Amino acid sequence: MKDLDDDTIKALENRILSDEKCRRILVWSAGGATRYFLSVISPKFKGRMIGIVDSDEKLDGRKMDGLTISSPAKADFSSARAIVITSEVFHNEIRKQIKGISAFGGETIDLFDERLNRLGIDKWLEQTNSYVKKNGLRPILFNGEDALLLTQNDTLFCFERTMQNNQIVLDILASGQYEKRETDFVLSRLGEGKVMLDIGANVGWFAIHAAKRYPGMRIHAFEPAPATYGTLVKNIRYNQVEKQVSAHQLAVSDKEGSVEFTSTLDTGNHIGKDAEGATVRVPCTGLDAFAAKHNLSRVDFIKCDIEGYELMMLLGAAKLIERHHPILMLEINEAWTHRAGYKPQDIPALLAKEGYEMLALDESGSLAPHSFGSDKEMLERNYVFVHKGRKTK
Repeated sequence: MKDLDDDTIKALENRILSDEKCRRILVWSAGGATRYFLSVISPKFKGRMIGIVDSDEKLDGRKMDGLTISSPAKADFSSARAIVITSEVFHNEIRKQIKGISAFGGETIDLFDERLNRLGIDKWLEQTNSYVKKNGLRPILFNGEDALLLTQNDTLFCFERTMQNNQIVLDILASGQYEKRETDFVLSRLGEGKVMLDIGANVGWFAIHAAKRYPGMRIHAFEPAPATYGTLVKNIRYNQVEKQVSAHQLAVSDKEGSVEFTSTLDTGNHIGKDAEGATVRVPCTGLDAFAAKHNLSRVDFIKCDIEGYELMMLLGAAKLIERHHPILMLEINEAWTHRAGYKPQDIPALLAKEGYEMLALDESGSLAPHSFGSDKEMLERNYVFVHKGRKTK
């Protein structure tokens, strides 16, 4: 997907050049967006740049238009006064990484937000759909109520006007899929008659794909954010998997009751308060209590992405894990675990006591043993934990 248009870049350039304080700029992308960005900006703007950040470590140390490309682990964030994000598809993921960089205290400028604010949501949808059709990607369908994104395997996902920052939606727009490596792995470990718990289901990507692949499966999808939960319910209905997928508007932790939960951070919503987002009070459960209430006789797989509160989910599922030994796929991010009050290493340490081995998915989707290094290691990815009594493929 073309990340930006020339008018957006020029409008941003004029705004930045009018501010003498906005100097020493890093440009951060993932893919080819930065090259296009550099071809449009003026030499004067380029003169304020001190480097390029790219998530592809293979580009570390290379040059682009005289500027050095650095991976996030090696970039000089302490010298930067501003970071310009040029990737539309990955802008949310990049913003999350920037929030976790303590050495950077400057301004984050997101060109996706600049474009959206300039065009408005209706024009943005029109422009994006025109590009999608032109490049042979799956189109946006309009049914009078919602815009629907059609994935590569003919699954429908609702795109609501309040969800233009949703990373899952953006990835579907760009490629027709989301987290392909993780999706393929999850589906390879499921099957007819199995039970999956999708914690932090968001709009239902994993839950709905599992239900469509295995009609005899049972999936419980947990999503506490009110607006996102509403979209999850719609997506379940659009894909006609209501008999397999049950949606629960519940936060998952190690306690019962209710918790404060952010409601305006899209895929970044989490338990607790955040300076960037509004909060709502939502009901909360532990998985042991949930399993008892719903008489779950088996749990085969738990996928959990709840922005740093994965440890609390595990503590609230101690009996379930001991009894069923489900495969676990957990997203672990050092900045998020710090926010929740623990270290990433605490998760594999806890699970090792229950007989679990920590594994990582490589680029081919194969599993390999993994362990965390020092506290300074940058950690952000999905990790798999398999009980030693289970076979790993």
